[in-house]
Amino acid sequence: MKFKVFLLAIALTALTACMQSQDCFSEEVFCAALVTDTRGINDHGMNQETWAGLEESKSGGLADQVEYIESVDARDYEKNIAYFAERGFDVIFTTGPGMDDETLRSADLYPDSVFVGISQPQEEVHPNLVSVTFAEDQMGFLAGVMAARLSEMRVVGAACETSEIDPMWRYCEGFRAGCCLWMRTSRCW
Repeated sequence: MKFKVFLLAIALTALTACMQSQDCFSEEVFCAALVTDTRGINDHGMNQETWAGLEESKSGGLADQVEYIESVDARDYEKNIAYFAERGFDVIFTTGPGMDDETLRSADLYPDSVFVGISQPQEEVHPNLVSVTFAEDQMGFLAGVMAARLSEMRVVGAACETSEIDPMWRYCEGFRAGCCLWMRTSRCW
């Protein structure tokens, strides 16, 4: 008897899951997905903020279905993107510059989906690819001015990446310029 109840519970759970899942190939259903980079959904950064936006779009009635996949390894990017594209998702978000090649290739392979690359500057133009980038130098500049203003001893420090990560380099150059401007000196660092 317990075994039959167990099987019935599993069947009802599976049926409920099937009923909740909507057909993303349908014109009436708008589906959006996120493929995270390897930092995962709770990265306190782009992945988490993008997912929060997708959840808000669903609760606001803009999207019918939203889902995400956390990439464990960079080699998972392409198959994770394909997972959503092959299920008819209308919009697929990818995050971080490490995923820009996979996003570009997927835009070629799946022309029926729209791809949004967060912090992925793309040189190639595709009708189904949107590149969302941020003015890191401007944000850095404001942070540099603020740091210089708050410093009582006119000493400000920053730990910056300068060679491998272009957005971080732009942020740090903006930070340096903001500090120098506020302190009225050209000798920063």
